Amino acid sequence: MSKFAYGALFAVVLPAALAAWAMRLDRLVSPAEAGAPLPPVIGWAIAIGGALLMLAGTAALRRYGNGWPMSPYPPARRVSRGAYAVVSHPIYLGAVLVAAGVSVAMRSAAGLWIVTPVLILSCVAFVVGYERDATIERFGRPVEQPLLRFPAADDAHAVVADRLSIYLLVLLPWLIGFYSANAINAGAAARSGWSGIDTFVPIVPWTELIYILDYPLVLAVPLLLRTRRQLRDFAIDGWVAIVSVTIFYLAVPIVVVPREAPAGSIFTTLMIWERRFDTPATAFPAFHVIWAAIAAVACSRALPRLRIFWWTLASAISVSCLTTGMHAIDDVLAGIVASALILSSRRMARLLLDGAERLANSWREWDLGFVRLMSHGLYAALGSFLGILIVSILTGEPAAAVLVGVSIIVGAGLWAQFIEGSPQLLRPFGYFGGVIGCCVAIPFTPHPWLMLAAYAVAAPVIQACGRCRCLVQGCCHGRPTSEAIGIRYRHPRSRVTRLSQLASQPLHATQLYSIAWNAIVLILLLRLWLSGAPLTFIAGSYLILEGLGRFVEEHFRGEPQTKIVAGLRWYKWLSIGSVIVGAILTTLGNTPPPPISGMDPLAFLLAAGFGVLTYLAYGVDFPRLNVRFARLV
Repeated sequence: MSKFAYGALFAVVLPAALAAWAMRLDRLVSPAEAGAPLPPVIGWAIAIGGALLMLAGTAALRRYGNGWPMSPYPPARRVSRGAYAVVSHPIYLGAVLVAAGVSVAMRSAAGLWIVTPVLILSCVAFVVGYERDATIERFGRPVEQPLLRFPAADDAHAVVADRLSIYLLVLLPWLIGFYSANAINAGAAARSGWSGIDTFVPIVPWTELIYILDYPLVLAVPLLLRTRRQLRDFAIDGWVAIVSVTIFYLAVPIVVVPREAPAGSIFTTLMIWERRFDTPATAFPAFHVIWAAIAAVACSRALPRLRIFWWTLASAISVSCLTTGMHAIDDVLAGIVASALILSSRRMARLLLDGAERLANSWREWDLGFVRLMSHGLYAALGSFLGILIVSILTGEPAAAVLVGVSIIVGAGLWAQFIEGSPQLLRPFGYFGGVIGCCVAIPFTPHPWLMLAAYAVAAPVIQACGRCRCLVQGCCHGRPTSEAIGIRYRHPRSRVTRLSQLASQPLHATQLYSIAWNAIVLILLLRLWLSGAPLTFIAGSYLILEGLGRFVEEHFRGEPQTKIVAGLRWYKWLSIGSVIVGAILTTLGNTPPPPISGMDPLAFLLAAGFGVLTYLAYGVDFPRLNVRFARLV
């Protein structure tokens, strides 16, 4: 009976809930111009293919593993045959294809652009945040790899499956993301990327032959690279580009309509044909330049003697973006800058980790006898100051913003005391308590939905600053990991050294992971606000995105006091609840945000005052008192 109920939850209840969510959102927020880009028959074909893949995955688990696709009833053996010989997660992939296909077939813009991406993120969060490590713990690391896989980090010769995987796991997702961003941006209030100086760049039709070389160059890279490590490096660079640039496209809509192709040239027909496949809403930065640079680096690793040739070709392609009239000068310059950042992403990540480690060991305190001041409280104070300022600007109600802010601090403190309650933690603060405190106070403000949405936009800034405090204090720390991606806590005041046996061990920089995710959430929520999305949709989107991010973050955390409930950390269940509540919240209204007003001096003064109050709560204690809430250390 329990298996039947669990299966019905995911086979019947969840699909029905997703369908209902999509239908409701279609009536509230879906722009008509962002509808399904393919004919319904293609959608049904995609959906049927996804359903067959799910059935094949389930059949493989039953036949070869004697189990079910249910976490409480896992297979007895690792399955690497049938559908699992092709892809690691056929059931999740099939579910995504069904969602996308049905959305296309039913012409549901919300299903395609909102529900399906949330489903994708949810599947990724569950695999990364639970299932992958749970499977390794049960069966050990896999011996056989599926046909489609991320190439291994070794110097073995790349085989056909490694090369095919690059096309299907890197280049195909880029194509889907590229055209999806264009479809979403098509109806946005975008500005033109052209400037007056672009008129001085001549159109040279024959350079279309150089411009179009970018496509065969990128397609040839998986065939030219020799080792798995080279393919893996290319895949990493590609995915960094896909994620970062797509987010930028969504956040900053800039349209660059190609300049008119000159008549009378034998290359004009080729130019017009090629432009049919281009997208003016995804031109800044120029992905043409970015892919040329990524390809040049990859080919230079495999064929170093031809390094000058590869970079000359990449440079010529970049220049041709201008001489064909396809891109503005700003597009190309932005593409060059983006390429440099993307190709340096691993070095930048290491610099960020080194900076996080220095911050984690930067504790300073000033004992004045009765009162003690601590440096880490300044980060919480900064977050509160910026948060109140943002909310005040978005709502024009600084006093109400402070009222909610006080309730957040009280809620966070009470949550940590009575939910996590530990005499060792003294005066801690809990995120979910802050959320509850926010929800308690907001109904007493003049415009509750406006205040809730504004706090949703401000929350990623507040949390990012707060995570800097967590680094110094040692709370929310990660579990042990490899030297390459870990940071070490050595300061004797850090909770890592005082409350665990993890001092001087490389740990996951979970606070840094949270900061990075909150930066992405902030960008998306600001775009929603500026695009006029409903207030409830903005607030709900925050809860969805924050819940998904917290689920993954919690998996890498290593705090010993966190409770385990039904196989999952307590905060993972709360994260799941956050996603569900967020989805419901997105459907509750269609009131858009008001225009953003300027900042008045009162808002600045109240924000500064609240920052001081926050510092008193998070950075000042009374070391010689033994009453509750007196001490932070």
